[in-house]
Amino acid sequence: MTFHDETGEIDAVAWDKAVDLSERLEIGKLYQIPNAKLVDSSDCFTRTNHWLQVQIHSNDKIYELQDSGRILCIFYDFRRINSLEWFNDSRHVDLVAIIVRLGQPIKGMKKFKDQEGNERELITDHVDVYLGDNSGEFVLLAAFDDYGPQFIGREGEVITIKNALIDKYGNSVSLKTKEFTTELLFESGNHAHKVLKEWFESPGSIADTLCLMTGTYSADSVPDSWFTANIPTKTIKEIFTDGIGAHGVRSQVKVRGTVSFYSDREYTYLACPNPNCNKKAQVAESGNSTVWWCTHCKTVYLVPSEKYRLNMQMRDTMGLNNWITAFNGAMERLFGQYACILNAAAAKKYVITIQVNTLEGGN
Repeated sequence: MTFHDETGEIDAVAWDKAVDLSERLEIGKLYQIPNAKLVDSSDCFTRTNHWLQVQIHSNDKIYELQDSGRILCIFYDFRRINSLEWFNDSRHVDLVAIIVRLGQPIKGMKKFKDQEGNERELITDHVDVYLGDNSGEFVLLAAFDDYGPQFIGREGEVITIKNALIDKYGNSVSLKTKEFTTELLFESGNHAHKVLKEWFESPGSIADTLCLMTGTYSADSVPDSWFTANIPTKTIKEIFTDGIGAHGVRSQVKVRGTVSFYSDREYTYLACPNPNCNKKAQVAESGNSTVWWCTHCKTVYLVPSEKYRLNMQMRDTMGLNNWITAFNGAMERLFGQYACILNAAAAKKYVITIQVNTLEGGN
């Protein structure tokens, strides 16, 4: 069993005569267990991320309480896909994602430990499911056995997944289902599902530029060229030590850390209107009028162009800092607006209403 309140969830096991008592419990009801015993949870059998487990014995009492409706039928702790690299192997995670691509069903062998701790092999079927969200990355989910057919024919739909298991095989990050633990919910009327689907299908989304987090596959499950290849994660020190980006050779890497912005620094500047030039515009006098001059293009123009130049400081997980400058092309893709339009919007006054939505699911 799994018990939860509004702050989290924990596994529970009933022993001996308490099994009959537990069978009378109902999903979604509110219960109190006085003086419940807690023990360390087992990584082999836990369905939650809690390090403790509730033990219910024959002399324990369980009382049903009046439910105020405050506690949802299922507790979720949602994670964005680009945050999955932070978690340890075999961690359970919940996520809301788009089903982007499906692979062909694959037969294979799965290793597991029985109740005595002996390692065994089992023939399994699974379907490779590529999931994405608006965090910037895709991830591979291996949907085993009865989970696989539930994805067939659902490309482009949004799904809520509870208790997907993180798999860090080969120093790569993927997800997999776990029997009797992972739950799949398709809720077309759910507000969060509608928002993510609208983003994915909108012409201005960056869904076609997202990269695939998973970088290790079996021979039968290598993704097609539609996906951007896995981008390696580096520290700031490794970037300089490995000479990445040196000698004018461009390379793509990911840096995990925090970014700081400084409000006293302008994020736009007046530049040459040539779309292939980002040089700062220079003032040049011409009689009684002011004109602008580009030292790079060697041209004169009457009106300069507003372009982005955002300075930020990155601090990686090792504590090293480095300055980053994002120029016009990158910022236009991030904001979806030209610099002149964003500046004009910043000068206006707005009334903002914040609406909080929660995902609900249950029996």
